[in-house]
Amino acid sequence: MLSGMQGRHDENYIKGMSDERLFGQWEKETKKWIVQPVLKYGFSPDLNPVRYCVIDGDYEQAKKALLSYYQNRNNIPAPAISSGNARGRLIVEAQTKDIYQYSQQESSIAEVTVEDEWGWHCVDLENHLCPVYGLIDWQRDGCACVRSKECEGFEPRLEITAGSETCILKPEGDTYIRAGASGNDNYGAEKILFVQESGAPVDSDTMRSYIHFKIPEFDCRPVSVRLHLYSKSINASKVSLLVLAQRQMRDINEHELTWNNHTPQTFSYKNPDTELPQPPPGKKDGL
Repeated sequence: MLSGMQGRHDENYIKGMSDERLFGQWEKETKKWIVQPVLKYGFSPDLNPVRYCVIDGDYEQAKKALLSYYQNRNNIPAPAISSGNARGRLIVEAQTKDIYQYSQQESSIAEVTVEDEWGWHCVDLENHLCPVYGLIDWQRDGCACVRSKECEGFEPRLEITAGSETCILKPEGDTYIRAGASGNDNYGAEKILFVQESGAPVDSDTMRSYIHFKIPEFDCRPVSVRLHLYSKSINASKVSLLVLAQRQMRDINEHELTWNNHTPQTFSYKNPDTELPQPPPGKKDGL
């Protein structure tokens, strides 16, 4: 994500935003913000030149100072995370090391390492419950495969505990999508969900998987959510998968979803030659 920004980070959102909304509007008489800035000046002292320009009312210089900040920044500060917040540590590690996310509609919530033999893997999602989860090979370790709902007895399962009640859900739909030459192909009937990152940032070997569950209503907030995957790596001894909460998707049509009609918002740049992608034009997600 663009460090120092809050809220949405897609290109169209920034283009449609006024200078006063992005940088804030300072009233010298009261010495207060009369329009709260989207830009978080407290993120780094290196943003102070931007803030000073805004206080002086010079937005053109503020834009130049912000550009200079992004071009020259080093030592990006990581947010303070309590020792017990596993998801917080994961998000910080992802954002400061290997993951680029240009929208908070897709967020990192857990990770799991799969090895080169078939087996069940339990992913602790804490209490983060959503209808659709995505899988990405965030370390570019190789390729992983997960049994789909077409494999009865080995399909993904979501275990939810709320109060004294525990239920186990099977997917309403699952599929994977593939970039490049296979961008229009659909794999909703396949027995295997593939996950692999490749290219700079993607190519025809890039594959993402999506799993949709129909979430029932609970009388109280879930205290535990676990995702069970029957999976293995196929061209490496271990593959690290990142589980994403797909907050922009309420469901999926497993027989229509493709790379070209979806908008992936998370990319791995573990490869130092990878260029960060520009946000694509808005598309209807989830079908």
